Amino acid sequence: MPIAPAIVPSTFRKALHTAAAHYLTGPVADLFPHLLRHACATHNYERGMTLWEVQKILGHDWATTTLRYMATAHADPELANLAASSGAAQRLVMDKGDLR
Repeated sequence: MPIAPAIVPSTFRKALHTAAAHYLTGPVADLFPHLLRHACATHNYERGMTLWEVQKILGHDWATTTLRYMATAHADPELANLAASSGAAQRLVMDKGDLR
């Protein structure tokens, strides 16, 4: 049985555009791979994944980059990031810098 060729990026983009033309009726009129990446990040965060977990899945080095992906999140990822950073800073002070 022959192996099917891999889907190349242009084929994937064309399939997304075709699907969008057939099925999208709301404010989003077209689909792009990067739009799906943003949607995946936002939906995972809204369903309980932590900002750090989303950051790792997306491969971002900085949480601020991940925050830009979730501008439409129903929760407030920036507030969650600040709270997590504050908690980490407090633990460092309480442990006097001992990271064990």
